[in-house]
Order: sequence, then structure tokens, then C-alpha cells
Amino acid sequence: MSFGKMLLAATAAFGFATAAANAEDWNGFYAGVLGGGSFGAIEGECCFGVLGASKVFGYNWDNGDTVMGIDEMVTFTNLDGDAKISWQKSFRFGWEVTDNTLLYGGAGAGVSFIPSESYSTGYGLVATGLEVAMTEQLAIRAHAQMSFPFDPEWWDAGLSPVVSLGTGFVWSFN
Repeated sequence: MSFGKMLLAATAAFGFATAAANAEDWNGFYAGVLGGGSFGAIEGECCFGVLGASKVFGYNWDNGDTVMGIDEMVTFTNLDGDAKISWQKSFRFGWEVTDNTLLYGGAGAGVSFIPSESYSTGYGLVATGLEVAMTEQLAIRAHAQMSFPFDPEWWDAGLSPVVSLGTGFVWSFN
């Protein structure tokens, strides 16, 4: 399925979820899965891209219309035939824009590994996203982030920051 079709399916699900769910309690632990892609440029020439899957874990503190949380994501991608594993933690701050819709922003840091090359690099990140509760336990999430690698060789090679987009489902255990 192309990324455009995934985005269209997510948009349709958001429309259905908005009509279907009651007020959401965002407080507590959650886990989920996301699929998507990452994109960047080399020396100004667009684009390299990889598809990946992520596991998401976290905890939210719901305080009325505002939600704060800690989000952890482990992502598995295939980069030119090599497996790449990324692990990151971020702080989230969100706003309930409707009874069942949470808009959030976040910042954090992570590390990426390419085991076959014994290579790793750290990175900082900024993120934004939207979660729409379909039931009391199940929400659909759309997530976008920009990652800034700490490795000077990355910048010396003319590589741009990486933009990642994903969508998937999150289950809450509240």
C-alpha cells in the first residue's frame, strides 16, 4: 500500500472515529503499532526513503484539557538491505481539541543502530501528532517527526535531517 493510500485510509478512519467515540480519558499506560516512512536528502538532492514499523509505549497524565506524557518508540526499518533499529524517548504535551481528539507536540532524543555495520548514532527530535479515540481503549494515531543526528559525519556527508511520517493504532490500559 502506498503512503498516499495509508494517509487517505487514516483520514477516513479519523472521520469515522470522530462520530463514533465518546469522551476519552487519556490518563494511563498505552501501547501501539505504527507503520510509515522516513525521508531525507543527500547534498540537497531529494530523496532517500525507507519504510518501517514502530512499537510505541508510554504513559499519559490527563489534566482536564491538557495531557502530558512520556512516549517511547522502537522502530525497525530496512536501509539499503541492512536492518536499522532506532530507540527513542520523548516528552509529549497535548490538548484535547474535542472530547475524543488529542493534538500533541513533543521533543526528545534517541539512538539508531545498524547491526551489520556496527554503526550507531544519537539524534534529537521534535514531533507532532494527532490521536482520535475510536473506543475507550483504542485510538488511531498519525505521527510526524524531524530527527537531527548528532554524528558530525552525517552533516559532513551532506545529509539532511530526516522527516518521518507514520500512522497506526494505540491501545490504552486505563
